[in-house]
Amino acid sequence: TPPVLSAGPVQYVVAQHGYLRVLRETNGATDQGMLNFKVLPNPWRGQQPKSTWLATSTGAQPHATCRNLAALNEAAVLAWQDADPFYNYVPWQKTAAGLDDEEKVAKWIEVVQSRTGVNLATVADPAAACTALGGAYTPADATVTEGSALASGEIAKVADPLKKQVTDLTAAKDKAEADAKAAAAAAASGASEVAALKAQLAAAKAPLAVVVTQADKSPATIAASGLEVKVTGAPGTPVVITAKLTAKLAKQHGLKSVTVATAKPTIGADGSLTLKLIATKTAAKKLAKAKGSLPLTVEVVPSAAAAVKTTLTR
Repeated sequence: TPPVLSAGPVQYVVAQHGYLRVLRETNGATDQGMLNFKVLPNPWRGQQPKSTWLATSTGAQPHATCRNLAALNEAAVLAWQDADPFYNYVPWQKTAAGLDDEEKVAKWIEVVQSRTGVNLATVADPAAACTALGGAYTPADATVTEGSALASGEIAKVADPLKKQVTDLTAAKDKAEADAKAAAAAAASGASEVAALKAQLAAAKAPLAVVVTQADKSPATIAASGLEVKVTGAPGTPVVITAKLTAKLAKQHGLKSVTVATAKPTIGADGSLTLKLIATKTAAKKLAKAKGSLPLTVEVVPSAAAAVKTTLTR
């Protein structure tokens, strides 16, 4: 007093096709449940009629049932199962219990409908349908422990190495994807750089060209406001632009030099420049007095290399 042990509710440990579950006797039905294969050893049970098999049934019912229906007799019980039956009843529900019975749902629904007229797949109230036929609706026994909990240790032995492998492979995949993206970005960047270098090379090879945009102006206008020209060539190239008369015309207009205007600009980054060539003071005075047309030659050449002065001492 008090007792060390006391009687409690009956519990069933179910092992079927590798599926484990612990049920508690909660529906009050202590017979016509799952068969007890511990008292049906092979090969002896193979020599016995199926009625002997069904006689070993326990009170474990993982499915709801409709008891006391004559239509769901032994033949109906065997009709929805394979050659080796595991249950001494016909389930009265439309879903599997999770004991490797998923493929049997359609079969037991067919058996119930053909023998009672009730379609468990569509009936709104299975319990009421059972009662209406004169049966006793009996819910499934309560599940105490799911198989996943009972087998968690064994599952972990298999799952943990797989989880680590998945983690490692995922990390390797992520790294490979990151490396591939980086390589693609580098390739794209390299392609852009190559394209830019090709463009620069093409520009560097571009010949110098000059266009006079005010060729229709009079000598007096040019003398006053300059001669607008446009030069194209390699970006960043320093050039010398000159406007010249022939020696004969220079002498005719009283000029000592054939050059009437000069400039030393640098071609812009876009490979072009536009400027006005301004005549020298002397040339401007002479051009202002010129009459009629006055042919000029405008030329552009790269400027000389930069120079620096130095002094040598003995």
